[in-house]
Amino acid sequence: MPDYIVAKANTGEGVEQLACDDIGGVLFPRTKLVIGADGVNDGDVSAANPLPVTNARQPALVGTWAYAAGVSGTVVVPAGGRVVGIAATSTVGGTITINAGATITVPANTGFSASPQAQLVAPTIVFSGTSSYFVEYVS
Repeated sequence: MPDYIVAKANTGEGVEQLACDDIGGVLFPRTKLVIGADGVNDGDVSAANPLPVTNARQPALVGTWAYAAGVSGTVVVPAGGRVVGIAATSTVGGTITINAGATITVPANTGFSASPQAQLVAPTIVFSGTSSYFVEYVS
């Protein structure tokens, strides 16, 4: 089965071939994306004109960047501070606890890192038995 269907031209004369994809004997129309508001053609989507995408659930990472670093201890990220990175190492085995929740174990002679991508806001992070820690945030 060909990967197209035939339709009459808008003028009523001649025919046009419309691209399709044959999936299990059913033709699904193929389409091209065009960028622009209603009634505006800002061009076909391509490598040179990519589809603009925003993530409404991802907070804007703008503001004052800061970090906390140390060996073991407690980090209190200020109100409104959004954590973008957490890292720790331990030579003897340690733990990380965020907002008095579940404990994350850092085995001996290893490291731990996480990128909460600003979804973790103003936490208290406790590092116990760690050799080093680093918390990066923006507020």
